[in-house]
Amino acid sequence: MLKIAVCGAAGRMGSAVIRVVAGEKDARICAAIEFAGSKSVGMDAGEAAGTGRLGVTVSDSLAGTIKGCGAVIDFTQPDASAANVAAAAKSGVPIVVGTTGFSEKQMSAIRKASKKIPVVLAPNM
Repeated sequence: MLKIAVCGAAGRMGSAVIRVVAGEKDARICAAIEFAGSKSVGMDAGEAAGTGRLGVTVSDSLAGTIKGCGAVIDFTQPDASAANVAAAAKSGVPIVVGTTGFSEKQMSAIRKASKKIPVVLAPNM
């Protein structure tokens, strides 16, 4: 069973990922992340995505929830994505990033992280 953390869980793409994973037999949501102050923080991730209760609470910290996850899918903003890539690298968890608009400094950090973990960078997904 693949356990997936979704960053940007309450956004259009994050919610879509949660809905798809919720319907899969061999995958499940293990963490759902939103920005601090989001009205979704504290909600059930499935209810926030419109798919029904999943028993996963939306958090505002990937670092605190990544343990035990097999992959991270990130659809956030460049600063948040860069931090999520760093957290994934620190934890040894592969990450898929669909975010756009990275600075050269952020891209350099993502390239550096890709030497430690698998990173799929697919902006404009």
